Amino acid sequence: MSTTAAVAHPATRSIGLKMASYGIRVSWNVGRATTGAILSTPLTRGGTATIGGLAGAAIAGYGIGALVGTGIAYAGWGSKGASDAFDLYTGGVSPGEYFDTVGSAISSYFS
Repeated sequence: MSTTAAVAHPATRSIGLKMASYGIRVSWNVGRATTGAILSTPLTRGGTATIGGLAGAAIAGYGIGALVGTGIAYAGWGSKGASDAFDLYTGGVSPGEYFDTVGSAISSYFS
């Protein structure tokens, strides 16, 4: 509140802006250090698994799965299948809509 008061008063505005700048920089550094500690601290004592490592593995797995899934959809159903797969992986359609589309493609492929 003292920073806000200092910024609001014309006589102390200059020092108030410096106080606000300092507070913003401190908050940013605390947040950055906290995030780094959260992501890099092992989940169990003596363990090696971290939240950052698990998140990286999940992101890599999703990316690889999306590429492979889009490739399979292209191989099986052409550019329409690849487009439908791309829409699913990027959130363009709901899973229900995607499975309806894929289900009709599979049934037409085998009939």
